[in-house]
Amino acid sequence: MIPPTLRRLGLLVLCLGVWLNPAQSRQVPNPSVDSSGTVPIGAIVAGFFVDPPTVSPALIRTTLPVPPKTFDPASPVNPLRLIYLDGTPIETQIEVVTRHPGPGEGAAVVELIGRINVPPGQTKPLTILVQRFDNPRILPPPSPSVADFYNTPLDVPAPVQSLLKNAKQIQLAVEDAFGKLYLLDLIHDPELNKGERRTQRFGELQTEFRQHGWMRPLIPTSGPQGTLSHMFGVHAYVRISAGDPVIELDLRIHNGADGRTPDNQAQGPLYFRKLSLVLTPGWSASPRFKDPMFGDKEIVGQYVVYPIVDDLGDGKMHVMPQQGQMHRRLIIAPEMETARAKSHINSEGLGFVRPGPGPVRAPLLWSWWNPNTSNYFPQAHLLPRMEQVPTSAFKDIARQDYEFLKGHFENGTGASNYPISSDALGWAHPYGIPYGGMTGGDGIQFYYGLEALLGHSADGYRYLQLLHRMGTERMPNALYGLDGSPTTVEDWLVNEAGQTYLPFYFYMHPTGSNDPFGFTTAPTGPADYVKANGLEPAYQIKLLEYQHIDVQHLVRYTGPAKALAWLANDSLAKDDLEMQAEMCHLTYHNYENSKYHHIQGTTMLGDRVFVDAHPGTGFDFGRGEGWMLDTMTAAYQLGTPTFRTGKFPWFQKITQLIEDGQANCTGFINANIYLKLLNGDFRVMQSIENAIIQNAMFAAMRSVLRNTDQIHFVKMRTVLQKSLAGNLRPEYWDPNNAAPFTQLAVAPKDESLPPFCGFVPPGGQSIYLDGYQIWPSMAYGLELIGDPAYFDYTSKLLGAPMQSMLTLKDLSNLGNQAALFAVAEYLWK
Repeated sequence: MIPPTLRRLGLLVLCLGVWLNPAQSRQVPNPSVDSSGTVPIGAIVAGFFVDPPTVSPALIRTTLPVPPKTFDPASPVNPLRLIYLDGTPIETQIEVVTRHPGPGEGAAVVELIGRINVPPGQTKPLTILVQRFDNPRILPPPSPSVADFYNTPLDVPAPVQSLLKNAKQIQLAVEDAFGKLYLLDLIHDPELNKGERRTQRFGELQTEFRQHGWMRPLIPTSGPQGTLSHMFGVHAYVRISAGDPVIELDLRIHNGADGRTPDNQAQGPLYFRKLSLVLTPGWSASPRFKDPMFGDKEIVGQYVVYPIVDDLGDGKMHVMPQQGQMHRRLIIAPEMETARAKSHINSEGLGFVRPGPGPVRAPLLWSWWNPNTSNYFPQAHLLPRMEQVPTSAFKDIARQDYEFLKGHFENGTGASNYPISSDALGWAHPYGIPYGGMTGGDGIQFYYGLEALLGHSADGYRYLQLLHRMGTERMPNALYGLDGSPTTVEDWLVNEAGQTYLPFYFYMHPTGSNDPFGFTTAPTGPADYVKANGLEPAYQIKLLEYQHIDVQHLVRYTGPAKALAWLANDSLAKDDLEMQAEMCHLTYHNYENSKYHHIQGTTMLGDRVFVDAHPGTGFDFGRGEGWMLDTMTAAYQLGTPTFRTGKFPWFQKITQLIEDGQANCTGFINANIYLKLLNGDFRVMQSIENAIIQNAMFAAMRSVLRNTDQIHFVKMRTVLQKSLAGNLRPEYWDPNNAAPFTQLAVAPKDESLPPFCGFVPPGGQSIYLDGYQIWPSMAYGLELIGDPAYFDYTSKLLGAPMQSMLTLKDLSNLGNQAALFAVAEYLWK
């Protein structure tokens, strides 16, 4: 009889080959794949559930992870189609969500869009299958016009075409502190010609484009009460569907001009009376989420006006701080199409892929639970089925979370100190507390969106949308160029006398005295007028207290955005991740900061200088750098080929840095000197930071370097293996309480002395333990190393054998425990 430990390790070898070995990453048997490794025409490869829409016909959609070389975004062929259970085909469109890392591997996650006729009286979820089948595909032209977008979907109603064809049909208007009007035609404004029109979706069933422009004064004036060169910048995402009279309009409205060109002047805090959507008669606008400041419809001349941010009613002004931003998701529909509008508001038609009916180690269908297609989140890790918990339990959690958040949002109320510490503040209802570095583990999760996914819950998806909106309203770190693209490191590099440098300090927002953006020299006329006349809003002080989520806790903002991207190909969320990735790159780069060779200590170059002087001893690489690596990896997966090519060298440099800086003896990377860490007496590794770093390295190895750069892939894998092996060092664990120490001394304070190796000096262990963040590291350790000790240490954490995870129903830490749940299922189910 084979001992249980050896049996488990045998399965681990298979598990490792599936997930992490670039040469064997697709060798798990899959009944839908023939002996040549290709999927035969007609094979059923996936399936999903979708609640029946209340209107018919209607679009349904889902995101699906696919193996490499399944879908080439440049190909005129759709390799998949949707079908009903009886085999009847459904019109299908495919869009890219993420891409595999290797050249020529194509999409890793796709969005499938179908149009169905809903059976009369249908109330139970529909089961839709995905079939391998080649169909012709419409490719967008190189530079599509607006007409290309409204002419491409089938049966677009004439009123929709007319609304998009003609100028001044969908406008955004804002009135400044002096009563001057600024306008932007969201479809045809000449201002949009300065921007980049992005194709978000393009096909016979749905098209979506994104344009950007600046709200310019209707009548420019000068003098003490003259107009500004511009007010807000606006990204408009316009989405239309086949046969549908409804237009979906998502907006990102921001005060983040980067000042790099004269017509993109940075502004100070922007004061305004009202911000309105202006439509032609016969059309209505409804918000997906109605906040207290969304005003009643008004008739102004020949237009219908919907106040997105209504007048405060007391004569005071609204204010948006420098780099502030907000989202607004709107449904534009003919006034008589209330049922259609409501269907869109409720996100009807969104489905969630399910695992196959086979055993865990050989599921029949492509899904997040199949080792061949485990492409969820930057980690691209297998997800757990959690069959011990009924689907209804996840659905209930998702509904309760959504109803709680929605209730406070719609009523404009706070919830004591946390998670909503403030009532609505004018246009904003920020999530969390004002301090961007709030301590504690709330929201620090490696995997988001699991409740929505496992409960196939539209409420769970809408909860994520609302959480992301409220998070955006407390993220004043937007920086956009004239064309609407995020400002980048490359935009600001100075080449002088053979030296290349970045001429300012930056830490997720501008710091230091050098201000090439022009924030300190922005016009002050409107602000001076507001202050002199006592027109500041009552909420101003409170709103300006809200800091952006800092880099050490960045996942509190990026986590919901990642879930929206992976679960629904959400364009707003994807572009917000790109913005935060560029802020991470501006923060952690490999350039000097002046022609005098100044180096910001918190940059990659600052760490490079330290590591070169102290190799192999650990360095100040912690949770902030870990979340930046995670964010960059997410944006890389979601990004265009051009974005990926530009960022790839960054991943190579950070891999080399970590390899050179890792402590040779213990494998620990993180080594900080900080008064809060063991009184500042040692260089210290924190368990939570260690887990965040390991998770980020796993993600970069899996989703950036694998099958792309074998040298750096092996480097990252080797460093990660050494780091994970350090988790098993006995001095890291409290022998009495079965958990790792939150803080562990890894080296003397004197950086010239060698690290501790095999021992910890007196006072070198904290009294606190980490049973919250460590879980994915145990999973990755089992997969990459396979040491049986991981079973023992995991059992200590659980207080029971690891196999007990198969019956564990406590979901309070699912976002951190998910990877280990998946490994347990893979080993024992």
